[in-house]
Amino acid sequence: MADEVGEISPHVFAVTPVGSESIGYYRMLMPLAAAHCLGVKGSLVAREPDDADIFYHDRKNATKTYLVATHLTYRVGAAERIKKLRSAGHRVLVDIDDYVWKANIACKQQIQEFEESLSLAWKVTCSTAYLKSKIKLHTGIHAALVPNAISQNQFMPAIERGEDAPRLRVIYTGSFRHSTEWPIIKKLVCETSDFATWILFYGRGVNTRGEFVRLVVPPELADVANIEWQMPQMPETFLSTAYNLGPHVAVAPLAANFLNHAKSDLKILEAAALGIPIVTQDLTPYENWQWRGDFGLILDFLRALHKDEQVRREIAEETINYGWERRVEGQKYLYSILMNWFSE
Repeated sequence: MADEVGEISPHVFAVTPVGSESIGYYRMLMPLAAAHCLGVKGSLVAREPDDADIFYHDRKNATKTYLVATHLTYRVGAAERIKKLRSAGHRVLVDIDDYVWKANIACKQQIQEFEESLSLAWKVTCSTAYLKSKIKLHTGIHAALVPNAISQNQFMPAIERGEDAPRLRVIYTGSFRHSTEWPIIKKLVCETSDFATWILFYGRGVNTRGEFVRLVVPPELADVANIEWQMPQMPETFLSTAYNLGPHVAVAPLAANFLNHAKSDLKILEAAALGIPIVTQDLTPYENWQWRGDFGLILDFLRALHKDEQVRREIAEETINYGWERRVEGQKYLYSILMNWFSE
């Protein structure tokens, strides 16, 4: 396997899968960082869509540790696969970043599969305190909280809005399938049509690598002129793609539902890496973010950011500082949690 090993910080390495850009997301770097700090050699990262998102291999004792993402835990046969891996002496760390019980992404049978997968796991981690409480409520399992973060090598020079850019370029950093947000987005886009151009990602169909292959314009927004539609990106390519589109501000107007309340503040971290300000809805993921509010307040924020470049730069600086404090390399106490686990 011709993987590249790139240094992230002293004694912490990330491995880049073949054909992919550097993965800077914390959920993927954490196990690798802990493994390296423990002196595990020959660590590999590979995509295995049918079994696990990531694994690394300790050649000394031939024990593999599988990191299984949420969407793989409720597929038919997932629990049996985890059981076989555990019986063979391997570790299976299940990581949860969606409120599956209320997400409308799994039927009753899949939820049963999901809960059995959690019960068979070596360890369970989750992305938010909200999820941690719900996992405990539904299963009795004490999951370890591993917040999202972005590697410091993913932070880019702040995007400046030149004098030749009369319109504010707004990027919506929502999920791939955010149909529940269309009414909010459409209203915002239409209300800002006199001064803003919106950048939205939406698509359908995926290839064997899990990448979207077809750009789709949802019928609800087909008649709106001030939108630039883009193909959705995988996590490892989203930041570089978004940066090259030259956004001036990000918006995360999420609908108030169970799924979105369980989300993390990753959208703020992404905006920080892009070097632009972000304004958000007043929901659980953003409760510690100053620039949040209801629809009217978000609209007021956008008008202010359009009219005053100094204000835009000041909020951009706040956004960058927020993200920098949560960068991967600053979360040493979380490394220690995983290091203790892998020392067992």
